[in-house]
Amino acid sequence: MLTQAGEVRDLIVSPVDPNLIIIHGSHEVNWKTENCGGDLIAMNNGRPVDEFLFHPFKRDWVLAAAWSTCADFEY
Repeated sequence: MLTQAGEVRDLIVSPVDPNLIIIHGSHEVNWKTENCGGDLIAMNNGRPVDEFLFHPFKRDWVLAAAWSTCADFEY
């Protein structure tokens, strides 16, 4: 069985806490670390996330956006 390897697309560092980092990955899996990579927590939400953005003042707030097209919906 052949499996695809994932890739890191981006590192998003919190402006409030530089130890809080989201690793934007491929294949619908992303990771979070709260200790600058010492521990990684997988975040798999079942669909690709196109963009992450930390709130500029609130440490635990993040915006995650997933884009859709009309073809993504069955009518």
